[in-house]
Amino acid sequence: MKTRIVQHHRCAGLTTLEMAVALFLGSVVISMIGMTLSSAYGVGAEVQISVRGNLEVSRVLDTMARRFTSSPRIIAFNDTSLLFQEPVDHDSDGDIVDSNSVVEFGAEDNLGWSYEYLWVQTGSFSESTHGVDVNSDGDEGDLFQEGGLVLRVVDSSGVEQGRNTVAGAGVVLQEAVGSTIPELFTMPFANTVQIELSVPISETRAGLVRTEVFQGRRLITLR
Repeated sequence: MKTRIVQHHRCAGLTTLEMAVALFLGSVVISMIGMTLSSAYGVGAEVQISVRGNLEVSRVLDTMARRFTSSPRIIAFNDTSLLFQEPVDHDSDGDIVDSNSVVEFGAEDNLGWSYEYLWVQTGSFSESTHGVDVNSDGDEGDLFQEGGLVLRVVDSSGVEQGRNTVAGAGVVLQEAVGSTIPELFTMPFANTVQIELSVPISETRAGLVRTEVFQGRRLITLR
């Protein structure tokens, strides 16, 4: 008796079930890749805005602090203005004292002139519009003033003789009525000046604007 061997031949290709499983697994993999890229994209944006913010705060503070390395004296100050003079060789005799050995103070080598760091308002900054809690009071309902910083040169009569931009428009925040923020200039101790900045930085990614406010402080001892 002959034994008949029956061979079953499977058609090439995938069954409907196998195709469905393959599509499902593919969609899961694509979703995971998308989530990973989105997360990396968000982290990258966060790092970039953090670097920009910290660099800008440091740049402004360093620029302002360099003016206080020549043993200046403070003439007057308030929360948005700092008026000061530095030793000058007004009589061009090679030193910074007069014939009575008294230090000559002024600006731009002119006796009696002054420098002034001045904050100039250019607009307003709404927490709700930018989605940020500037003063960490638990809400986003405050309104602040925003502006720039300039270094003015004024003569002995108070007339401006020149100015340079230290920080452009909208770079430095100040408080508005009912919305508190650290004052720009204070003198917490004798022979010291404290500069405190609040700087908003915005970053646009994929049509979305992200804003953070960076704060920096520099305590300078007047020599």
